[in-house]
Amino acid sequence: MKKLIYFIILSKVFSQQLNFDGVINNFDSASPDTNYWTYFDGDSAHFETPGADHNYGFINVSHSPQNSLEGSGAMVVDYSVYQNQGWGGFSKIEHRYPLVGLNQTYNWSLYDSLSLSYNNISAQSLPGRVEFRICLAEFGQVDESDTSYNGQGQYWYSFYHILDDEPGWNTVTVALDGVIDAVQSQDGQFHWTQWVAGPGDENLDNHAIKGYSFEFSINGDGVLNEDYSQGTIMFDDFKLISSRNLVTNNTDFEGGNDGDGIPNGWGAWQSGCCPGEGGDNTYISTVMDGDNHVLEMGINDGNGYAVTFPSNTIPASPGETFQLSAFIRDVSASDPGGYFAALKIEAKDANGDVIASSEIMDTTLSSEFSDFIIHMPMPENTAFVTPVLVATKFLNDGIPAVYQYDDVAIISLGFLDTEPPIAVSNVDAATPAFYNLVTWNDNAGENGETYNVYVSPEPISDISSLLVDNVVQGALESSVDQGANSTPHRLFYPLVDTDISRYYAVQCVDAFGNIGPVTSMIDPVVNTAKGVPTISLSGPTDFVADGDLSEWFSSDIQPFFLSTVQNSYGWTSVSLTVDNDNDLSANVYVAIDQDNLYVAADVIDDSYNGYGGSGNWYEYDALEFFIGLYDQRGAVHSTALRGDEPDYVFKFHELGIWNGSDGDNLLYQNNSENYYFEGFDPDWAFEAKIPLDLIRVENDVRFFAENGFRILFEPVIHDNDNGSVREGILALNQNNNDQAWQGPLYWSTTWLGTRSDPLSVIPPKDINPTEFSLKSNYPNPFNPQTTIGFNIPSTGYVNLSVYNLRGQIIDQLINKALDQGFYEVKWNADYLSSGVYIYKLNMGGKTLTQKMILMK
Repeated sequence: MKKLIYFIILSKVFSQQLNFDGVINNFDSASPDTNYWTYFDGDSAHFETPGADHNYGFINVSHSPQNSLEGSGAMVVDYSVYQNQGWGGFSKIEHRYPLVGLNQTYNWSLYDSLSLSYNNISAQSLPGRVEFRICLAEFGQVDESDTSYNGQGQYWYSFYHILDDEPGWNTVTVALDGVIDAVQSQDGQFHWTQWVAGPGDENLDNHAIKGYSFEFSINGDGVLNEDYSQGTIMFDDFKLISSRNLVTNNTDFEGGNDGDGIPNGWGAWQSGCCPGEGGDNTYISTVMDGDNHVLEMGINDGNGYAVTFPSNTIPASPGETFQLSAFIRDVSASDPGGYFAALKIEAKDANGDVIASSEIMDTTLSSEFSDFIIHMPMPENTAFVTPVLVATKFLNDGIPAVYQYDDVAIISLGFLDTEPPIAVSNVDAATPAFYNLVTWNDNAGENGETYNVYVSPEPISDISSLLVDNVVQGALESSVDQGANSTPHRLFYPLVDTDISRYYAVQCVDAFGNIGPVTSMIDPVVNTAKGVPTISLSGPTDFVADGDLSEWFSSDIQPFFLSTVQNSYGWTSVSLTVDNDNDLSANVYVAIDQDNLYVAADVIDDSYNGYGGSGNWYEYDALEFFIGLYDQRGAVHSTALRGDEPDYVFKFHELGIWNGSDGDNLLYQNNSENYYFEGFDPDWAFEAKIPLDLIRVENDVRFFAENGFRILFEPVIHDNDNGSVREGILALNQNNNDQAWQGPLYWSTTWLGTRSDPLSVIPPKDINPTEFSLKSNYPNPFNPQTTIGFNIPSTGYVNLSVYNLRGQIIDQLINKALDQGFYEVKWNADYLSSGVYIYKLNMGGKTLTQKMILMK
């Protein structure tokens, strides 16, 4: 719902620095709140130095309509500061946010500094002895519900030596950031001196300012000499200041460039597909427009884009609304087709990964500058925001597209709405073939809201649980636009069609990013999930990288079929133009063991045009392979990550394999021991073996495969039928749309091996066996679940696998180190046919074998 807290209206034309001031107190007259200044045990409107003689330690406040800097008056302060301590003494007045119900505070997060104007009417009577201080009581680490707390919180000082100045109006400005020291320098900053005890985190949390003080502090000589110094000073125009344009460098492009055309203080991406891949097809330049400079971005022909963005980091918070504006015009010599200019706001998490974006584009710009404005509230988990200028052209007609940009500004409009939406009602799900149609009632009274939809095999009480997934089609976005009170959830399962039970929950997120409560289904729905290929847990037997895929066939490794009609997941995913399966289709084989990743492809193509080293590799016949090497549970990465859950991209073409996650590092050249690629014209094929130890980047965790791991991956085939540019793209995820390079949100889901979850190993019982033994399974015969027990006499690497009577591995139950103990493993064979199966336990070169019977 809408609860307006703060809003500003912007004029059509922006200056380079759009200043916005928030008045704290203009001091025109005394506040009608008689408690505005803190009163202690003395006469009103003054605060004596504790323990000081009231005749020599005081502050008296009045207001005068004469000689003000602005408005109708100014505050006059008569002060006297008494040295009643060896270090000195102080007098001050203090204002605090009123205690009304909660321990609330002022939110100054929209501002970067405060300023105070002063006129030193009468200089202090002891020159150089008294220092003026503006102090802040900051409650960032104080619980607002703790109404009993009346301390200073984290107390910040700023120091000014102004009380010997000649009369006349001057202004001091203090940045709303903090320095951790006790240096009493007149440096325009707040210092956390730690002189005052209170809760804090060493950051000036300017969203939680409890109050401020004007303090007059006299220094001492180490002995109590009872000196005092007196004077009179006027204060006026006490306010907060914000340089509202958060783009801090070269917003009007008059700041030049380093010879590369890219404006100083800005970054850029160019080319037709992917970040960092430049080329002659696009350019970025700073050009003259009369006496002024403007930014120009051009695309010579289709399948290209250019974007620029400020280099400075702009902090943002969930729920905060930003406004981006710029002037744009079209200066193309002719009227090209399939092109547009755009403004884009990107919300990023703490790792700098894009989690959401909003874009305004125009294909009908005139040759005169027009102003464009876009707003976007920040979603959950936002830490930064980036404004982006975009120029793109996707149609090949030989006519260049050229745009110019000027006067870029992004500002924070604050938190326009802080009230969360109400709970969604009537969450339910219908059960058509192979998908559940989740439905709910659209929230009345909301405008521009979205809906998060969640799914789990268990009742949903905590959406952060690893058992809870975003409802996705493959691995796509979780939110549904307003008015669309339903969304399909496609159901998949390893290898065979299987009935599964699922719970759903729905949550409303309003247009300002406020998140409503979760409404969950009480009872699950049961429907059949479509069986899809999985990644084999063993490589092809007797693998040789020679382009002959017969070992893949004989090893019964099921391929992923990419098609223009219906792929292995029951749909198609085509970008640009692919006429039919004869134009482009493929079987892609994937396997993994504890040492290597294996990938092969048998591609049907009506014309082969391989990459020879000139131009962009993706403009030719090639396969791009994306994969996350971790058990994916819970929220899907919005962009590729490193570390515990690393995402990879490999590029296979005629010259070799490149690791796109490692700066396009060459892994293997063609015709090497581990890689073979051949174009048969028209068809082509390749096969590869990639050691897992070879692909790790930065701090990536080494991957060890386990049956039941859920894996995000995406094969993408680029097609060039002897043309000048790429003509078609064939992928697996139906919503790929040539977006797989942006991250796992656009990848498909499969599993390792035969299960949909890693096998649960029951923790060892309190037994310390001394012998290596494998127990008979129970029950036996079984249908479809049984339990296998075994003893491990000492810590070691253990493998427990199931085989058919031909000696082919059916399932790998355990393949990892275990401590000494007696273990039990529950195994579900619902995907297998009735028959006799062998299970083997291997440790330290010793193997034990048992038989079991599946009887359905």
